[in-house]
Amino acid sequence: MTENVQVSLITGLCAAIPTTLAILVAAKSQGKKLDTQTKLAESSAVATEEVKQTLATNTAATTDKLQTLTVQGDAIHTLVNSNMGAQLKVAAVALRRIATMTKDPGDVGIALEAERLFADHVAKQAVVDSKTPPPAPAGP
Repeated sequence: MTENVQVSLITGLCAAIPTTLAILVAAKSQGKKLDTQTKLAESSAVATEEVKQTLATNTAATTDKLQTLTVQGDAIHTLVNSNMGAQLKVAAVALRRIATMTKDPGDVGIALEAERLFADHVAKQAVVDSKTPPPAPAGP
């Protein structure tokens, strides 16, 4: 059941509850048995409970799915950051070797920039790592 359908059901049932309660109160105060209205009230109460249970079940399932997505998102982000660090390190080392061989000021400048980018990435990752709890050990 979609969220919009659930909201529509809840809204409809909430609108029916005051009317149903008014009918029951009127019936009791007049001492009359209103079988049809009583059955309607009982079925409304049952439907309301079903909606409540469905909503609770769907909310729990959605919460579980969101938690799973959060864990997966964090794992993907960690992997991407790790790969970025590896790429920056390879580039810095390779460009430093080229600059050392050529002694060209352009190559030296590019090597310095690559080393700066790598150092910047390492510093930023250290801040993130200090705020992130370590991963749970793998199961048996």
